Amino acid sequence: MWIMTSFGVLMPSVRPTGTMDPDDDRVIQVRVRVRKHLEILRDEYMKDTLGDIIFMKDTDYEYRAYCTRAAWAQAMANMSLDIDYTKFKPTTERYKDGKLHSFYNRVWSVFFAEFSTTEHQRSYWGVDEKKWNRGLRSFNKTTTMVVEEEYTNVDTSDVDMLTEGPDLMPNGRLDHTFCAHSNTNTSRKRCRRRWRKSARV
Repeated sequence: MWIMTSFGVLMPSVRPTGTMDPDDDRVIQVRVRVRKHLEILRDEYMKDTLGDIIFMKDTDYEYRAYCTRAAWAQAMANMSLDIDYTKFKPTTERYKDGKLHSFYNRVWSVFFAEFSTTEHQRSYWGVDEKKWNRGLRSFNKTTTMVVEEEYTNVDTSDVDMLTEGPDLMPNGRLDHTFCAHSNTNTSRKRCRRRWRKSARV
């Protein structure tokens, strides 16, 4: 499984055969691509139960640490008990990780585009069928990944008063539903300028 937390993406799995002594009960390896994610996991949930962080440059995930099944299960339980939010993506702001926040926005966009029905997507964006079909001429299934990478790989952590940041609607306009700025034209224009500047980076 992949576990997306407020502080990073964790990939726990069983250690491969031959990588552990018979008397070693640390059968779980928690793998990450960013060392800091394991450091936060240890500091907040596995102080005495997560092994040393190991760097392996020739593997898929560069960093990993070992633990027992019981220790991992307890950490997962504690993470679940710590859920105190109604929206997940903004919780990355607790760790000032704009890159992770941007990544989660992209994941949300792909998940929404791939698994929500067309009817639900139209309803969510408030777009009628005629406008939707017109928008899909340039936002169709064969180019979804390209378009989403161009427009959702945006670090919104430095945009004033944003909670989740604007999303791109199929008609090419920005949806400011989750922006915390005022609903004036000036505020929207300012948000749009900063969004486009971030998208070019």
